[in-house]
Order: sequence, then structure tokens, then C-alpha cells
Amino acid sequence: MRIAFVSLMRAFPWGGSEELWFRAARLALAQGHSVCTLTQKWNKTPDKIKELERLGAEITFYDATQYNIVEKLAIKLHAKKNESDIVPNMNADVYILSNGSTWDFLYNYSLTRKILRKGNPYILISQHSFENGHIVKPGRREDAISIIKKAEIIFFVAERNLRAAERQLGHLITNSRVISNPINIKDVAVKAFPASARLLMACIARFDCDFKGQDILLQALSTEQWQKRDFCLKLYGNGPHLSHLKQLIEMYALHDKVTIEGHVADVDNIWQMNQVLVLPSLSEGTPLVMVEAMLSGRAVLTTNVGDNGRYVLDNKTGFLAATASVECLSQSLEDLWGNKNTLSKMGEAAYAHAVTLVDFQPEQTLLEYIRGVH
Repeated sequence: MRIAFVSLMRAFPWGGSEELWFRAARLALAQGHSVCTLTQKWNKTPDKIKELERLGAEITFYDATQYNIVEKLAIKLHAKKNESDIVPNMNADVYILSNGSTWDFLYNYSLTRKILRKGNPYILISQHSFENGHIVKPGRREDAISIIKKAEIIFFVAERNLRAAERQLGHLITNSRVISNPINIKDVAVKAFPASARLLMACIARFDCDFKGQDILLQALSTEQWQKRDFCLKLYGNGPHLSHLKQLIEMYALHDKVTIEGHVADVDNIWQMNQVLVLPSLSEGTPLVMVEAMLSGRAVLTTNVGDNGRYVLDNKTGFLAATASVECLSQSLEDLWGNKNTLSKMGEAAYAHAVTLVDFQPEQTLLEYIRGVH
């Protein structure tokens, strides 16, 4: 069987949204299937794309749309071709289109259309839907409905993402299913709880305040009350708002309590040193860092977006803020501070709850569905 994996994620060379299709592609190769991939071209090819190539996958790329005003005008007047419309020819028995956000297949419509015109079966994956707004434009609504209806299935990583997509489309999506993302921790177990009178918090997320809300968290922790408290917050990750977060730490005089740790590949080690995850997201699917923290025996403070509420049961497995606002986050932080002596037991409850929700082999689940399509 020949399987084509197409990533429509355009914001970054690689991210958590790519892990599901990557691992399914790797598994397909191991089981003797033929695999080809189509991803956006970057200055440096991601290591995992190189890994698939070493394993025998056929690797192709499409160009991003990055033009100056003169070039855009030339494209509009048909004096220049839009390089992102020049899609390498791919032939496969089934196509898997992975969308970083649900409507990526519309934003890169020329690529989507070329693939779907082949008439072969295809599967859509949505890794994220925005919580509010992002209504599908009337001129694209019928295209979106048609593409979704003709898909064998559209996988969402969160039930709430599905409902948001339906609201944005104004149409029920009946050929859908929720699927997990692969976890990255090596040791699924309740890890030894760090013994410290100081509250040890970790925030693991891309440094992108428009999505992850670290700026809101820092403001909530800047009050006189929190300045007097004994706590440490470590920010793990990297991203476009690194310098802004440094400025906020300085502005709020948090430099003796908040540190920027950068990207850390060994997630297990993070939970050897920290007592609780704080994730103040504005928008999510089902964040892997939340799942991995719980599967390490750690409570989670997060916002009620995506499927966070399925995992974080307020005051049982963690603390759930109603929205990503300073007011709501501050209230949940007060609950956390008031229960800091019970975080170890709460982490055990978080582990027991998370193991009932997680598919530990989602790449196998996806590949089994792909095989059933052909």
C-alpha cells in the first residue's frame, strides 16, 4: 500500500502537531508500506523528515507564500506563478492531510485541490481549533463542507475542537473521531515528588503569548501578595516571544522567582524537579505537556480550553481556570497556593485519571484506519 502524508502546517518547521502523522509514517514503513511525504520547504529540513527519508520514504516539498508587494501584483496579473501553487506530483492509494489548525486545508487550497482531484481516498487530521471567532468565509464555506464530507474521516485531537469547528462552519461534522497524540515521556509512572517547601511550578509551552498566555501568568504572579510568597516558576520552551517574556519578567520584578530554561528534550527530567504544571493557554487541542505531566504524577493548573477539562478535574486532578484572563488565572493560582501541601496526592489522582483517557499507541490507531480505507 502506498500512503501519502501531507502536512499543511505553515507556522513552524516542526511542532507537536506533526508527531502523529510522523509516527504513523514511520510505523507504516516498518510494516512494509510505501510512504511519501509532502511538507513545506524550510531553510533547514527538520530532523524527523530526514529520518523518514533514511527509512525509505519519498520526500517532497512545497514552497511557502512569501512575496513582496511587486511579486504579489505580478501573480495577480498572471505575470508570475505563485510558487506555493506548484505542487509536486504525488501518487498514492490514500492521502492523509494533517492540519495544524482545522482550516489549513482552505488556507492552502491550491495544494488541497490538486490532491483531491486525483479522486483517491483521503483522511483529514485537525490538531487545533480556535476557541472563538475564525468563522469560515461564505465564499469558502461550501468548499469546506464538500472537502470534509468527501473525506473518509476527519480526526480531531479534542472533542471541543470538533464542536468549535462545527460552530465556525455552521454545519455538523458527522464523519469525525477523536484521536490522541503520541506522548514523549519514557517513564509513565508517578514520579517521586520533589520535597521542597518552596512551590515549584513549571510552564512548558512554545513562547507564543497569543496562544499560550505566559504573559497573563506573569501578570497574575506580579501582585504584592505573590511577591511575598516562596515560589519558583520555570518557563520551558522557545518561540517568537522570548524577548518579550524577558522584558515582562524584568518589568514585574520577577527575576528572582521566574527563570527561562529554554527547550528541554527530556520531559521526564522536568518532572523530577517540579511539583505542578501551569499552562495558561488561550487556545488548545489536547496539549501533550498536560497529558505528560499527569502521566508523571503531577497536578495541572490550566485554562478550560480544548479538552483540558476532560483531564483536569477542578480541585481533584488540578485546577481549571474558566478563561485565560488575569482574574480567572489569579483565582486558580490562589486555589493552587491553598492546596500546595496536597499536590503530591493530587498528582497521584491526576495519573490515575489520565491513564483512563490516553491511547498509548495512536499511530497504530491511525494506521489501522488507513489500512481499512484501501
